[in-house]
Amino acid sequence: MREEPTARVDRSCGALSRQATAENGVREAGRSTDLDEPKLTSRLEDWRAVWEVIRSITSTLEVQETLQRVLHGIQEILGYRRAALGLVNQPRRREEIKLSVGWPAENVKGVVWPLQSDRIWELLVAKGEPMLIDAARFPDLPEGIRQMFSGPFWKVPLVSKGDLIGSIMADAADASEKPGDVELLATLSEAAAIAVENAQLYYDVLRSREELQQAQDRLVEAERLAVIGQLAAGINHEINNPLCTIAMSTQLLREECRRKAPELLERIDVIDAAVERIMQVTRKVAELKRSKTKEYLPQKEMLDLS
Repeated sequence: MREEPTARVDRSCGALSRQATAENGVREAGRSTDLDEPKLTSRLEDWRAVWEVIRSITSTLEVQETLQRVLHGIQEILGYRRAALGLVNQPRRREEIKLSVGWPAENVKGVVWPLQSDRIWELLVAKGEPMLIDAARFPDLPEGIRQMFSGPFWKVPLVSKGDLIGSIMADAADASEKPGDVELLATLSEAAAIAVENAQLYYDVLRSREELQQAQDRLVEAERLAVIGQLAAGINHEINNPLCTIAMSTQLLREECRRKAPELLERIDVIDAAVERIMQVTRKVAELKRSKTKEYLPQKEMLDLS
């Protein structure tokens, strides 16, 4: 499918931003002096792996595929055995778990995090940075989240255009965290947020184009019906005038035949019947000016002449 120019620009800008973040991380890791060589090598490898994930997600605008790559990156690169991604449903005022790795699908299906008067969400909005949450210390955690995390877990905000659109949650209970892992987690979360934003922009462009096409189709249909109406008016005028003359003449002939040739009345009846049939046709043609359409086949509208 050919991409819209706007979507390509958005993807390019988002890709440059994420690439710059990863490149800076690689450079910072290379300049770090408080790490011994094995740790430095490990950190460089992590940053390069994150960079590869970021580069790979710019190759698609399928948001689910993009977010799945981010979660697998969190699992494989950072060693968080389980991770989940939630997106905010504003009308319902809740965060809904959309994707996860490390749990059976049925265990996270339908899990939500209500936002109304939630202390953790208020802190996440206020700080806008990763939070380490100990499930044991927050008795008010939603039941579904509590079943997913029995111990500490990271909750990293997904921010788009200054708005909190969701979060990534990573189970820290059995993770062997290294210095810099949270920064890498935040970088992948930023990539996920930009991917969601770009995908939404792309689908907005597609929806706008479809709406424009539908508006153009309606205009063409209106113009077509106007032409049909004009044609119908002309046909009625050109046919009805001589038809009235024929009808009046047959009435005169009928009177003459009654007096002088009754055997011809049957033929006069045939002429009258033919005139009536023609009038029925012209009346239907006249109705085309107020024509209605009927769906005879799925998404196939045709003029209803019944």
